[in-house]
Amino acid sequence: MGGGVRLWETGLESLQRSLQDWRNMIGQEDGRPVQITIQRDSGLDVSSPKHGKVDPDNMPQVGGNTWAGGTGGRDTAGLGGKGGPYRLDAGHRVYQISQAEKDAVPEEVKRAAREMGEKAFKQRLKEIQMSEYDASTYERFSGAVRRQVQSLRIILDNLQAKGKERQWLRHQAVGELDDAKIIDGLTGEKAIYKRRGELEPQPGSPQQKPKRLRLVVDVSGSMYRFNGVDGRLERSMEAVCMVMEAFENYEHKFKYDIVGHSGDGFDITLVESDKVPKNNKQRLE
Repeated sequence: MGGGVRLWETGLESLQRSLQDWRNMIGQEDGRPVQITIQRDSGLDVSSPKHGKVDPDNMPQVGGNTWAGGTGGRDTAGLGGKGGPYRLDAGHRVYQISQAEKDAVPEEVKRAAREMGEKAFKQRLKEIQMSEYDASTYERFSGAVRRQVQSLRIILDNLQAKGKERQWLRHQAVGELDDAKIIDGLTGEKAIYKRRGELEPQPGSPQQKPKRLRLVVDVSGSMYRFNGVDGRLERSMEAVCMVMEAFENYEHKFKYDIVGHSGDGFDITLVESDKVPKNNKQRLE
């Protein structure tokens, strides 16, 4: 037996909530001014990557190489510039230098910036693992996909085995004589043979082996750089949260892992199949 269930939303409040969820996922116009792009060379050279000074007043910094969180500058952590060790969003309007100017950065400066960025990334991971569980931060991602998690778990709960097994198929018209059917053959029965073949599983049969799944997510710097524009990083984190929550307690049916890809690598391990997160704190980390 099989079937399907369709859920229709007719209440005004429910429709408005679903519409807002859709807008948050797809994006929407928010009244920001039209962007004007001017291509020009800053004429300034890079020296060595550094984090930069922290401005206690968090004033917008454009085009320099002193302050952390600036835009369109060089050497320091910020957005839209060149030669810095990693991206840092201080919440200001972004001034972006041209790609040609970024490509002209000497290779030794790029290498030093990558090494400093990797060191900062590893240090940040240690800080996250040692910090206390932030329930409000996790709820921000989990709450946005709670309904989707419930729907996905219903689908996973109703999956059944599809694998075929080689067995003796009885009641065949051709094949080897079935000893248990000799008497039936004497009475004129034709289907008294057996043969080896693939037998379809019975409806509702449990899986013999777990399915293997891999979730590949974009972890390139552009996800952070343009998150303020279209929320792409937020949606990616919500999607990962949805998968981890939906597959919880289905380890006997599925084994999944999560890897990231970026310009620095295509197989960055985030979650291993034999070490999946067991609680909200681990999922947040």
